[in-house]
Amino acid sequence: METEKIICDSDVIIELFDENKKFHSQTEVKINHIGIENILISGVSKMELIKGTHSKEHLQKIQKKLKRLDTILLSPVITLRAIDLLTTYHLSHGLTIPDTMIATTSLETNLKLFTYNLRDFKFIQGLSLYNFN
Repeated sequence: METEKIICDSDVIIELFDENKKFHSQTEVKINHIGIENILISGVSKMELIKGTHSKEHLQKIQKKLKRLDTILLSPVITLRAIDLLTTYHLSHGLTIPDTMIATTSLETNLKLFTYNLRDFKFIQGLSLYNFN
């Protein structure tokens, strides 16, 4: 197992939590390689996962699984840098607010971002993406 901490985007956690998803087994192998104790998520990703629930039972199931992951909360520094990042990339690349917050969390913590949505992040200067191949 690796000892490096990694921030996971919401799409990776969705694949991990849902056994019916296309990349579930591949994601499980990759997360096991990293070590679940080395997986962090942004507070925004946690909110996205909660928002994606469809019933009280599903919400409880997701919350139970989320307890295994440490959450990086938004700070004033992350927020201010996110504003700059959004200003730089929203018109040219269509950067969304949630992706801005997740990317900025990765930038401010100097941790790599593990995402399957490379097109949403690859243009961000200084952002280090986790190479999962």
